[in-house]
Amino acid sequence: TRLIGAILLCLMFFVSGIHKIFKFTSTKESLLSKIPSWPLPRVSIAIVITIEILCPILILYSLLYDQIKTVARASLIAMITFVVIVTCIYHPLDIKKKYMSNVAFFSNLSVTGGLLTLYSAL
Repeated sequence: TRLIGAILLCLMFFVSGIHKIFKFTSTKESLLSKIPSWPLPRVSIAIVITIEILCPILILYSLLYDQIKTVARASLIAMITFVVIVTCIYHPLDIKKKYMSNVAFFSNLSVTGGLLTLYSAL
């Protein structure tokens, strides 16, 4: 069940990374619409794509073959850091709004919890 849970959790990141490759320009424009002065947006998006595609692969490899645990843990830390940053930029909590307006924040909070749980399981 740990492997199935990890696959389901990592799938979201992997698919998102692939999507960003095909929608690179719109991803960059979305970032710049939130923070117009963001330095090196193309490099930042390339790093995000790398994290979203490579880290899940490394994590699942680690679980399947019981190897490279340190690399898998580092991958999880990178993914957790990414989710926290993205949440702050795109989905900050607004306590003045109703729950449904904050659903993306709580979703990312749950994903972070899942990543932390997976980290502790390695």
